[in-house]
Amino acid sequence: MSLAYNFDYDPQEKKYSPVSGTISFDYRQYGTTSTAFSGSVAATVTKDKFSEFELYDVPNWDGYNANPITAVTVSTARQFQSLLDRSHAAHAEIAPGGDGTIGFEWQFGAVLVCVDIGPGNVVKGRKVHADGTIEARPETQIGDGAYHLIRSLFP
Repeated sequence: MSLAYNFDYDPQEKKYSPVSGTISFDYRQYGTTSTAFSGSVAATVTKDKFSEFELYDVPNWDGYNANPITAVTVSTARQFQSLLDRSHAAHAEIAPGGDGTIGFEWQFGAVLVCVDIGPGNVVKGRKVHADGTIEARPETQIGDGAYHLIRSLFP
């Protein structure tokens, strides 16, 4: 059995809809060579905060000459979120960046914590204080480096 289906994402409705597809079955065991049909299929598409960003893997996705957000960057953002404790993951403001990054932000009183993921598997973090002072952390990658970055940024 094989399944091939195309889905369109509607950003206004924030949902995926099937637009075309084919399911093929091979019935050789029943004496026929093959049978195929096309039609609607009920499908469940798992969506998370990063699903929409997967569509931004094209130049100029925002109409202002933005760089593509690659699948590697989206995957790295998902991995980064999985390293966060539940409280920090739930309260993150997450947005795509025109430079091909995905940004995470948290406000802790007078301190803004910012983490940029990408391009690729690059992870960069900084604290911005109310007086404008910026504490930038060294660039790292997902894994132990990102874990230590998280520990250094959060109160």
